[in-house]
Amino acid sequence: MKSLAKNAVAISMLLATIMNLPAWAQSNGPNHSGSAPTQIAQTLTPGLGANTGFEHHRTAVGDVRLHYVRGGEGEPLILLHGWPTTWWEWHKVMPGLAENFDVIAVDTRGLGDSTRPESGYEKDVLGEDIVALASKLGLTRFSIAGHDLGGQVAFSIARNHPDMVQRLAILDVPLMGMPYSEALAPWHFAFNKVPDLPEALTQGRERFFLDQFWSGFTYNPRGFEEADIQEFLRTYTAVGAMNAGFNYYRAFDNDAAVNKAWFEAGNKLEMPVLWLGGEGTEEADIAGAGIISTGNLLGLQLENAATDLRGESFAGCGHWLASECPERTEALLQNFFKGN
Repeated sequence: MKSLAKNAVAISMLLATIMNLPAWAQSNGPNHSGSAPTQIAQTLTPGLGANTGFEHHRTAVGDVRLHYVRGGEGEPLILLHGWPTTWWEWHKVMPGLAENFDVIAVDTRGLGDSTRPESGYEKDVLGEDIVALASKLGLTRFSIAGHDLGGQVAFSIARNHPDMVQRLAILDVPLMGMPYSEALAPWHFAFNKVPDLPEALTQGRERFFLDQFWSGFTYNPRGFEEADIQEFLRTYTAVGAMNAGFNYYRAFDNDAAVNKAWFEAGNKLEMPVLWLGGEGTEEADIAGAGIISTGNLLGLQLENAATDLRGESFAGCGHWLASECPERTEALLQNFFKGN
């Protein structure tokens, strides 16, 4: 009941704030002339430099056309982003990882430059998208790292296709339906699940709303550079993108039921598993939300669900590990995926 009351208060505060925003705060960016949305929409997806070897691709799998960026040599390593970001959240660590791995950073269903079907946002369905993509690329075994909601998708893939997943890394996200998941209830979990209302209240105000996560969920309030935010806005202001993102949260009840049934049946992940969590500070918290990162929660959730588990939380780093603490994140991923 306390968590419900807390969510109700947080949502009420958010609604009051959004509905009373001055006109300048409701724009999609710092340009107040009204031209920002068009400029964002016309900006091309960035690359990682001419000498990095990364290239953009699009491949149809089932009812969705997935966009992904691929480069490097070695064993395949799939990277899955969270919300509200895209593949670009990994860009600081991708060149280094590509020195040892065939890196494939995917825009998941509905987000980034992938297409936006009306349904299919349960994490098991999203996982099947990635498995189908891997099959089309000729991959029978791969490692995978997922952050935030991408971590939930990565967990589903490992749970449903253990024979395909060589190593699994999950970064800073609670796993719905697993032990201790009810201990964490940030306000947006409830708000984003409400039918239709989030779309209505955030249309034309995407920058203000999403910056609560880009800035508020960081140890350093500017963990993302302005160029990063503009790249995220380029796709999150596109038609259907906010709806798709909210649908990830509307599938939480289904995700929880599936994960809980798997765990209570006594199943365990047998591949090596790495968890990473941000630590955060009270000073960086936003609007009494009570959390900006998961700390050691993943370790508690997975301690009886994986036979080969290791991990740590980062002091001085918030939710966006690969952006705020790229050197530490890359080093840990490199070491883990090399088999150390």
